[in-house]
Amino acid sequence: MKILIGSSIFLIIVIVIACSTAYKATDFSVRDVNSVTENWPANTKDASTVLIGKFGLPDEVTSSSLVWNNKGVWKKTVLMRDGIPHDFPVPHTDYLMQTINYKVPVEKYTDLARYDGSVIVERTRGTLSARCDREEMNFLSLNLAHDIITGKKTVDEARDYYARAALQFKEGSTGVTGRTTDPTARTTDPAERRTDTTARTTDPAERRTDTAVRRTEPIDRTDTTMARRTDSIERRAETTERRTDLKEGGIDPYLQGLQFTIPQGDTGDRDVPANRTKMN
Repeated sequence: MKILIGSSIFLIIVIVIACSTAYKATDFSVRDVNSVTENWPANTKDASTVLIGKFGLPDEVTSSSLVWNNKGVWKKTVLMRDGIPHDFPVPHTDYLMQTINYKVPVEKYTDLARYDGSVIVERTRGTLSARCDREEMNFLSLNLAHDIITGKKTVDEARDYYARAALQFKEGSTGVTGRTTDPTARTTDPAERRTDTTARTTDPAERRTDTAVRRTEPIDRTDTTMARRTDSIERRAETTERRTDLKEGGIDPYLQGLQFTIPQGDTGDRDVPANRTKMN
């Protein structure tokens, strides 16, 4: 009898602990989620509010994570309390991982690892995940990963594109939602300043030319300097044009959503059993 009572008490304790550490969506409310995240870091706590507003209540809640299944384009969205430091393209913390079905060719694994350590391939499950600090960055990561897989971009080209697009976006965004504050104005001003600089650069050159003529000195060196400055100005103009091309409606489309169709059906790769004859 004592053994039976002891076993029952132990079972009750196990059930209570399990219920206190993990919930299902039908068992809790926004207040319950807030009680779990109230002591989380400010960035992940704010992100939880944004994600609940977009996807609704999470399907799973633990003391260290919130999980949404099959919401939006994502097979799985995991918000982690404890982020992972990541220095590319600038130091930040990864705490939002989002997953899609995608069968990545094995020969592309190394390229993806070189591209971004926060792009995660799971061969057996047939999934591809991105982990960053906001959904827009995950869109960008996976769009460029797809470009690498399909041969549209090299690893270096993808990293360069990611760095420029991410920095431009963050310069014109506020908060975890990525709302922009007139990003086109930010893009235009530097170009205008470069144009003004070009005009100012031309005037001294003309003055130097006039002085050279008056002094009857050779102007070959001045012409060479002007040619170099002209080349530099043209290169800056090309760079400005490329950066402007990244923008569409103020935000690069690679940050707005997946620019490819997610594969349907089973994308997993269960591999093959080992040859036991060879093992023996």
